[in-house]
Amino acid sequence: MSHIPQSISRAICYIRKSREDEEAERRGEDTLLKQRELMTRDVLSRYEFDYEIKEEVASGDSIRERPVFQAILPELGTKYQAIVCKDLSRLGRGSYTDMGVVYDIIRDKRIYIITKDAIYDPRNFSDLRMIRFSLFFNREEYEMTLWRLTEGKYDGAQRGKWVAGSVPYGFHYHARLQILVPYEPEARIVQWIFRWYGEEGLGYSAIATRLRQFGIRSPRGKEIWRPEVIHRMLANPAYCGTLVFRRTQRNKHDGKVVMRPRDEHIVVEHAFEAIIDTALWSLVQTRLQSTAHAPKVKADFTPSELAGLVTCGGCGRKMIRQSSVQRYRKRDGTISKYTKEFMYCPFCGYSVKYRDCEKQVLTALSHVAKIDPTRFAECLASSTQNRKAPVGLTTEDIQKQCEARTAALNARLERARDLLLDGTLTKQDYQEIKEKCQTELAEIAKWTTRITDDTLPCTPPTPPISKAQIRSLVDGYQQLCDTAAKNRFLRGLLLDVRLELVHKGRHRSDPTRFDLQVTLHPNVTRT
Repeated sequence: MSHIPQSISRAICYIRKSREDEEAERRGEDTLLKQRELMTRDVLSRYEFDYEIKEEVASGDSIRERPVFQAILPELGTKYQAIVCKDLSRLGRGSYTDMGVVYDIIRDKRIYIITKDAIYDPRNFSDLRMIRFSLFFNREEYEMTLWRLTEGKYDGAQRGKWVAGSVPYGFHYHARLQILVPYEPEARIVQWIFRWYGEEGLGYSAIATRLRQFGIRSPRGKEIWRPEVIHRMLANPAYCGTLVFRRTQRNKHDGKVVMRPRDEHIVVEHAFEAIIDTALWSLVQTRLQSTAHAPKVKADFTPSELAGLVTCGGCGRKMIRQSSVQRYRKRDGTISKYTKEFMYCPFCGYSVKYRDCEKQVLTALSHVAKIDPTRFAECLASSTQNRKAPVGLTTEDIQKQCEARTAALNARLERARDLLLDGTLTKQDYQEIKEKCQTELAEIAKWTTRITDDTLPCTPPTPPISKAQIRSLVDGYQQLCDTAAKNRFLRGLLLDVRLELVHKGRHRSDPTRFDLQVTLHPNVTRT
């Protein structure tokens, strides 16, 4: 090996974790500190040049995943004339492209490499050959380790072991058997979702709204369920006991996930206990594949004030509410939003202003001078009560659900860390998983502190309204703060609201005119 020339005045000491170091850190050791002390005591103390120590906290198989090393490369040859590291493997075991970049910089800029045991001169052919061999050997060692781990996963998947990443909602991971086990009450919630979609015909957003109203937290501990989460759950074969693995792969050059050929997929039926029976699973998959029943995406399915009440006088069918939001840019640059609402008959093809229709209903109610006290109390009770979650879902169930999800998240973090150490996950992927898990754990912690009742309400509590607080039906209606509560209030009073079109308008100066025929329930007024 070579010696350090006197022309070297400054060097960079690069400290990075290896796979063994990360395994040691899991046992509580501070490997970076130990490596720094080793390099300072046994290596840097031998030389008289100035040096600077840089520590790489991240660990990855490519240069783009090591920001400290990226920052060092442009300064080699100008600011630093040598690299000091524990061994050549610390310079990386990345792709052949990365190895070529590192090797070219070392050779062209004549950068000396100083390790604990040797000095490599970039002008010495034997030293350059040793550097090339070391970079190649480290990469091959990494590829062999990754191949063995991957083949082990494939073998486990073919035997029905769960190696497909995060555990689906509704299951627990049995560590000893390495399979999925249904967990209550999450499994019951999954069954409700499948029944609502397959048997009741609800869409993704309608199911998401119903779950939110029932107070059920999402798989990530959020109050709001996203429709795409519902869709993924309905299409997940794990719920019928089927394990599917090796469907996708991640391209190394761009990081994109692409589908593998179908003959490479690993499919094991009856790998573990199913949550959904075969008949319901088949029904749901048939509907998912049918474009005729594709659900419309809507953010919220909370009923509006007049939902299901107004019928068209022409065809006798129920009229529906349509709304749209238009945005206008003002002269000062701010954006103004304007909501347009209409009561629309899809069969007759005409619409009237929704709020005008609501005003006429309230005008009709304002003329009701007397009302049966019992019926009035029933309407108030119906509008202000909070609906409950389905039978069997208790606070204890939800607490167990939160505890199970917390355990699953912690297990996921451990598995993600193992995959990072194995090289299956990149540092960026691991950080994303870690941030998501920590965010959800914080959400679950907040949620568990708020559970106090025996059952969970579907909607936020509505302030109670007594008859003494209101002077008329209109006053009672206007004091309700929720559109669903207003709808229940009107349904308790009105038997039918028929809309008769008088004149179909053509433009703004010629508006549509209509009349409403409001029929009260027979037992509303006094006899």
